[in-house]
Amino acid sequence: MIKPTVDDIRNKNEPTDHFLCLLKDNIYALQFLEFTLSNPETKEVFFTFTNDEVSDSEVTINDSDVSENIRQVINEARKIHYTFPSSLLSSKMASSYLKFKVGPNPVKNLLLIEKHYFKGELLKSFEFTFPFCAPNSRNSWEFIYELPILSEDRKKDAIDCPEATTSDTFLFADGQLVIHNKAYYTYSP
Repeated sequence: MIKPTVDDIRNKNEPTDHFLCLLKDNIYALQFLEFTLSNPETKEVFFTFTNDEVSDSEVTINDSDVSENIRQVINEARKIHYTFPSSLLSSKMASSYLKFKVGPNPVKNLLLIEKHYFKGELLKSFEFTFPFCAPNSRNSWEFIYELPILSEDRKKDAIDCPEATTSDTFLFADGQLVIHNKAYYTYSP
């Protein structure tokens, strides 16, 4: 598998139909432990979750060491299905709080690129950087960013079409793609 570069992802204008890196590419044993999405102006919390921490060996899986069935189960876990309140569609700003763990190796130049789509059309791209993560550390990362302004028709369409809003999240460490996750969004009326 030829992994895309940062510029390849920056220039990508359509959702992916498969994962662009393997499980074993997560050589830093990065684990997401907490995530909260909220409106920084109104303090409304749209979504929050926590994950239990697992051992580094459970995160750094060599794709060729597990059966196809296990790979499919793990890849399904890389597809996240969110249900957000429809008020998110009218928000001007969002705050994403992320807590994550790093394995035994330091991580330099962590770059998160997230691309959001509606019915395959690129709505907005986001980029966030974290310059350095110490080995065996737990880190928190909050970014506040502007959301795209949607017409009333587009908001209604997003509510009426569950999972037509999608995103690809790419995590690069020192220029190498190490994690790729996909998300599908449903908005409650």
